[in-house]
Amino acid sequence: MKIKTTEIDWDTDGDEITESILPQEVEVEVDNEEEITDALSDKYGFCIFSLSYDVINKPEPVVKDTDELVEQIKANLVCMKHEDRLKVFDEIMDDYCKHCGGPSAWGIDRCHCNNDE
Repeated sequence: MKIKTTEIDWDTDGDEITESILPQEVEVEVDNEEEITDALSDKYGFCIFSLSYDVINKPEPVVKDTDELVEQIKANLVCMKHEDRLKVFDEIMDDYCKHCGGPSAWGIDRCHCNNDE
């Protein structure tokens, strides 16, 4: 993903000349947000005290065939303890209607598909 960093506070051990030539804004390409400071340190050779950043673009999720996704989910569920598997089911169903499968602004117990307003 592409990240735009701003307000970079470089660790220059107080060297004001070095600090003045280091960039305050940089765009960097990383796999995840935890890699931002390492990428900048590797590129410029200085550690970072702090910075601000915005994600410019996140990669689109890989869209797979529904059957392939179901098989992948089943393979992961097999490896789980029963209570963990039930927690996954509950977490997923919290945001979707158990009757129609649509997003549920009202939760599982209240869905417009049943006119349960």
